[in-house]
Amino acid sequence: MSEQMRLHFGGMLCDDHVHMTAEEFHDNKTKQYYHERWTALRKIAGNPILTEEVRKEIRIAMHYMDRWEMQSKIIADQREEIDNLKKALYGNILEKQEAKKKLEEKMK
Repeated sequence: MSEQMRLHFGGMLCDDHVHMTAEEFHDNKTKQYYHERWTALRKIAGNPILTEEVRKEIRIAMHYMDRWEMQSKIIADQREEIDNLKKALYGNILEKQEAKKKLEEKMK
């Protein structure tokens, strides 16, 4: 596999084959993008040439990015819980057992 095609997604690279669903891939790319933007904003906010008003606006933008990340984590947790509930109700026997274990762990 060429170096251009070799990608690393949060520790999911195994034998030059990425084991990740399309949704996980999209979420990972989005997180990487926002992290890069957040880092760039942090570097710009530290520039002494900028006025305090501009720095304040940059910090506000960083705050909104942090809120987006926190809300996306909450949504992901809720989606996982919904999937587990669906599996517990409608899945096959193994899916039901696995989903019930996850739900019990969450309740503790």
